[in-house]
Amino acid sequence: MKRIILVVTIAFSLFSCNGQTVPGVGGMQKPVIVIGGEPCVGIQPTPYTWDFSSIAYNGNYMATGFGSAPTAIAFTDDGLTMYVAEYGTTIHQYDLTTAWDLTTASYSKSAPAGITQVYSINFINNGCLMILGRDSYIADYTLSTPYDVSTASPVQSSTFPANIDLNWDASEVIAVNASTDAMYQYSIGTAGDISTFSTTVISSYTYTSSIEGNATNVMINPDGSQVMFCGTTLDRLVLYDLSTNYDLSTATLNTNQSTRPTCYGPRSITSSTDGTYIFMGDNNRNIYRWEL
Repeated sequence: MKRIILVVTIAFSLFSCNGQTVPGVGGMQKPVIVIGGEPCVGIQPTPYTWDFSSIAYNGNYMATGFGSAPTAIAFTDDGLTMYVAEYGTTIHQYDLTTAWDLTTASYSKSAPAGITQVYSINFINNGCLMILGRDSYIADYTLSTPYDVSTASPVQSSTFPANIDLNWDASEVIAVNASTDAMYQYSIGTAGDISTFSTTVISSYTYTSSIEGNATNVMINPDGSQVMFCGTTLDRLVLYDLSTNYDLSTATLNTNQSTRPTCYGPRSITSSTDGTYIFMGDNNRNIYRWEL
């Protein structure tokens, strides 16, 4: 996982950063979570679609120096903070002096010990809540300082596919399963509350191993009209269009793009908030920026 996701309203106080809620503001009718007594209000991302017709690697990359592959990447909405999960270790946070430019990244801090084997990173409620896809389950953490992973505290967990991405309000879930060569759509009954996740498959799509035999990471665009995954068997970045948003049964193949010779064994992907950049982490423990 993948990009930073903001939620407009949350109608329950379980995930509030300080346990408080306030009446709806700005014409909204539902309560919003507050941080330090101030309303914490997000906005729905502006929709975009990915177009691979001119995709190119422009030489922008970062060597992580990790002992293992980066298995999840995420950014803040402004592209000035990046989060990278090192498999078997934890999540590391970086500051970028130029938005989305990996060459300007410098290490800032890390999440507490024990947050390991992370395959997706999603933030909701303006960085108050972090939802992680981990080995065979999903877990969420409150952040006492928004978007600061060093302040993460566990809340709850639920059995869940590890390779997932969430939509902007954490109500829709897309998972990719390398064992079945398939993608699955699930739902979270109460947006952001993973205890209300349903294991009922809403829709699915099975692809052939000739497309990619070992899918490792997945992401959806802001309105659910496209889904993308990467894999390590053929080193592919695979893009599908969905004629009905989030409904995988309506998927048609858009592009099947090789990441070689730049990226070998892609393990993680994410996108800039306007869809102009794709970021990939690989088995060589590097992160690359591709431009669309």
